[in-house]
Parts: sequence; structure tokens; C-alpha cells
Amino acid sequence: MRTESANYDENGKITIKEKEIGDVGPGELLVEGGICGICSWDIATCRSGKKMEVPAPPGHEAVGFVKEIGPGVKGFEVGDIVAGGGFSSLRKIPALASRKIPKTSLSLEHWLAEPVTCVVNGIDHCSVKPGDRIVMIGTGFMGLLMLQGLKKSPADTIIAVDIDDAKLARAKEFGADEVYNRSCAHLAETLAAMEIDTVIETSGSKSGLELAGIIVKKGGTINLFGWLKQTVEFNFSNWHMKGLTVINASPSAAKRELYIPAIRLIANGVFDTSALITHRVPLHSYPELMKTIIAGDATYMKGIVAL
Repeated sequence: MRTESANYDENGKITIKEKEIGDVGPGELLVEGGICGICSWDIATCRSGKKMEVPAPPGHEAVGFVKEIGPGVKGFEVGDIVAGGGFSSLRKIPALASRKIPKTSLSLEHWLAEPVTCVVNGIDHCSVKPGDRIVMIGTGFMGLLMLQGLKKSPADTIIAVDIDDAKLARAKEFGADEVYNRSCAHLAETLAAMEIDTVIETSGSKSGLELAGIIVKKGGTINLFGWLKQTVEFNFSNWHMKGLTVINASPSAAKRELYIPAIRLIANGVFDTSALITHRVPLHSYPELMKTIIAGDATYMKGIVAL
């Protein structure tokens, strides 16, 4: 069997190539079509090329339809919707690594389950207590997903901070109690006076980390949800002297299997990835869309590629 697939070159460019994938083997599923989300990791890989310390695989947020089932695989039927795979029109994936999507009226755009698993993990690490005050720094795609989940928590106040007023407006739409532009005068002092229990750093920036350490209360928690994809110098004395708990909410630190709760919460309407998608293209247009994203399209929040 042959398929068309995206490949990331060392220079950061994306090429669409036809390749042979072979027959479906034991324990495998052949998945066809569907969509795949573009992760910020994909963007960083294409921006940096071979300089990217940990390059992304070509896509990891796919949802598609089971076309063939390999020997020994149970629990799947041809036509099932499953999460798994990347930017390829046909892809073989291990059945044990895929997750079945329930039959509902929701569109495929609702079922970008992989980023939702990351958010579920991030919220797990927040250990939100009734009455907590939470600040979230960064209101991009992942930040707004985080906000959707936090609104179902027992937190008292959820505050969103960003440098983009349009994103802050979306945060307000999704239920943030207060929003602040990073450029606001005396922002750090204002937030520090609120006795913030937890700061979730979703921006993946040095300035976000610095602000988190200033505004969180003594003995509070900083949740490192965002990925700072560069080496920076940082003074940790403030964190030490305030007795902060600093948590790495990377997927590698997962406390449990994440797809099952993520899929349940999507089905129940807690998370809606479709509301955050701004760009949709077919596979052959993916390279051009990535050029637009890297150039700094101000309207971009989340892109999907039709497979």
C-alpha cells in the first residue's frame, strides 16, 4: 500500500511524499483519512529545523477511520473513529496506542483528543482546592483548553494574562473571571495582592516564568504547563525564598492514563477543540500554511490538516 505523508526536513521545510507502508501486521490498525492538529511542537520544529533539540514527529494529533484490522486485534471494527497517527492519509498504528472515539453527533474537529489529554494532565497537577485563586499566563490554544477545564473545578477565581487583547477576549468568552494584558501598569503588584494560590504558566516564555514567581503567594504553586523550548538564564532565589512548589506538568509526568478521561470530557461538552480552530487545509497545503504560521499570522490559533 502507498500513502501520502508529510515529512520534516532538517532545514525546517515540509515536503509531502508518497511512500510504501506495507501490509497491516499483528497488533496493528490501518487508519484512513480524518484530520490531524498542528501542535506548537510542530511549529517549533519547522521554525528551527535541525537546531530543534527535540524535533517533533510529523504530526501526533490525528483522528481517523479504521480501514483494516491486523491479526490479533480485538475491540475495533472497520469504520471506527480512533485517535492516533500523524500527517498521513493512510497510517499504520499499534492498536494498543490508539483510542476509540465514541459514536456521537460531534464532528471530528471536536475530537482532537491528544491536546486534551495534555490539559487533563495539567489540571491533575494543579490539585485545585475549593476556593483557590488561579492565574493562567498565556491564552493560546492550550491555555484556552485549560480554561475550559478549570471552569469545572472548584476554584474561586480564574484570571487570564496575555499580551494579546484578542486572545484575552476569547478567555473572557470561555469563562475567565478577570483578564489582564501583560502590559498593564502595576500588573505584578495587582496580582500579587490577590493571594494567588496557583499560577499555571502556559506561555512557555521566560517572561511568563518570571511573572509567575512574582505573583504567586508564599507557599503557593507554579505549574510549568508550557514548554520553554530554549535555554535561558534564570534566578531561582525568589522561588526558594517564597517556599514555592514548582511542578512540571509535562505528559511524561502523567499520574494516570489520560485518554479515557479526556474522551469522556469531550463527549460531555467540557472541552470543545472545534471552537478554537482558525485554519483548515488539505494535506498538500500544509507546507504553505506552516510558512504562514511561522511568518506570524495574527489570526492563527490552531490549524488542522485534512487527511
